[in-house]
Amino acid sequence: MAAVILTLAGCGNSATPTGHRATASATAAPTRAEKTASEVLSDVRFASIEFGEARVGVVQSKRMVADHIPPCRIAGLIDTPKVLRKAALVRFTDRLHERGWKLDGAVDQHFTVLKAGGWEFYTGAAPIPAQFREQAGTNRGVITVSVNTRCRRPSPSYQPSQ
Repeated sequence: MAAVILTLAGCGNSATPTGHRATASATAAPTRAEKTASEVLSDVRFASIEFGEARVGVVQSKRMVADHIPPCRIAGLIDTPKVLRKAALVRFTDRLHERGWKLDGAVDQHFTVLKAGGWEFYTGAAPIPAQFREQAGTNRGVITVSVNTRCRRPSPSYQPSQ
C-alpha cells in the first residue's frame, strides 16, 4: 500500500486520472456539517506537524474536474525520520481528533480508520519500501494517508471555486 501511496503522492494537487469510475448522484452540494477537501488537507497537515512533511493532494480525474464535481479523494504520505510505532500513530490520530475526526475502532499501526464530516480517513505507519529508500533520503518510515468521501454531482446552484 505504501508503494501505491508513494506513487500517488508525486501527483500533488494536479488533476490526474485515478483509473476508477466516479460515481455520482443527484444529491445537493455538501452541507456545512461536512468537511471540504481543503479542510481535510489542512487537517492532515496539522496532524503531521511533529512527524514530517505531508505530501498529500487531491486525486481527481479530468472528467470530474470538467463536470465540476468537488474533490472527494485525497491521498499521499508523510515521510518520517524513523519507522513509527503505535504510540506515534496514537499521537497522530489524537491531533486529527482535535480537528473533529473520530476513531472508527482502535488505533492499529498498520490500518486505522477515522471519520469526520462525511469523510473516511485510512492511515497506517510502515517502513519505506526498499525500492523507494533512495528517493526518501534520510527518512526511514512513512505514514500513509487515504481519505475519501462520496463523489457527487453538485446542485444546480453550486459555484466551483476558481
